[in-house]
Amino acid sequence: MSAHEYNTLEALQLLIRKIRDRDDSLAASLQAAIDDGKDVHETESGGRRKKKRVYRRRVALTHKEAADVAIKVLQSFFIELPCFIGSTSENFKGAAVGVPPQTGRHLPSWRYDEDQLVAEAEGLDKTLEIELRTETQILGEEQSTLSLKPIPLKLIDEQRTNLKRLAELMNTEE
Repeated sequence: MSAHEYNTLEALQLLIRKIRDRDDSLAASLQAAIDDGKDVHETESGGRRKKKRVYRRRVALTHKEAADVAIKVLQSFFIELPCFIGSTSENFKGAAVGVPPQTGRHLPSWRYDEDQLVAEAEGLDKTLEIELRTETQILGEEQSTLSLKPIPLKLIDEQRTNLKRLAELMNTEE
């Protein structure tokens, strides 16, 4: 018997509705992960066949499995991705940026030998950007790059605690 006054499906629907109110794209990603279902392997033994045929197919998730998937999607969004960004930012901090010497000529940096470049910004924070739209694509009004900023570990730990609590609240026995 559940210690809660709701079942897993109601909790999942409420969670998706609350997320959709704040971030449509996160809610869409969450719903897509749930809708994707899971693979199962089945065996079919034909009466006259000597060999059994093994195949796989997609099946829908149970409500409990869907709740687990939802927690994993939120964990990747709120914990794993910020940890990855923080690690990458820390790794790039030690890197130097090679800048061509001021010669008056405007050649691209790849045209210079490594020993001709001047190292700058070593030990400083770098701006991490992901190109969402390449220069060869037609420019539209949408954002073309995404700037990634490190998130303090204290905030990531708070999110980890929040997700553990959410998992406990969604853990119902039906």
